Amino acid sequence: MENKTRGFIKKCDTQRYFFWIEESDTGREIFGHPNNCELPNGHICFLKLGVEVTFTIAPSDTHPGKLCAIDIILVDPPTVEAFEESSITSWRQSHGFAVRPCGCPIFLARRHFLTKSEYIDLIEVGDTIRHRVLMEEDPRDPTTLKPIAVEIDLYVRSQ
Repeated sequence: MENKTRGFIKKCDTQRYFFWIEESDTGREIFGHPNNCELPNGHICFLKLGVEVTFTIAPSDTHPGKLCAIDIILVDPPTVEAFEESSITSWRQSHGFAVRPCGCPIFLARRHFLTKSEYIDLIEVGDTIRHRVLMEEDPRDPTTLKPIAVEIDLYVRSQ
């Protein structure tokens, strides 16, 4: 069993969502990625400079000879509400994406809507939804959890 290490987020690439953690004991920088984080409701916005985390150091799968942080957990995670509101950014009749007020993306699937299907057929970009969040395996990468909107209700129609 590997030991957990403590550190804090030292650098962030907000465009690509990866970051570096400074290890508290040694000062060395370790690469981190949100796919290796346990984040409340999948909020990548919680990965900010100075945030303290615990993690395990492991060999990188993508960069031989380099190390990366896995099993990253926020030391003092913020609480999140049971329901969130999001604005639909794309919709293809069966699935799409929305963005939460903080800017974090979330996946939508038609099967998770509580709204009557005749209203779902009228969904437009910009509509606001209210939903819970479920962390579910990404079908493209089963080792990664992605936030999925569930118990979705069409809340406010765009103007």
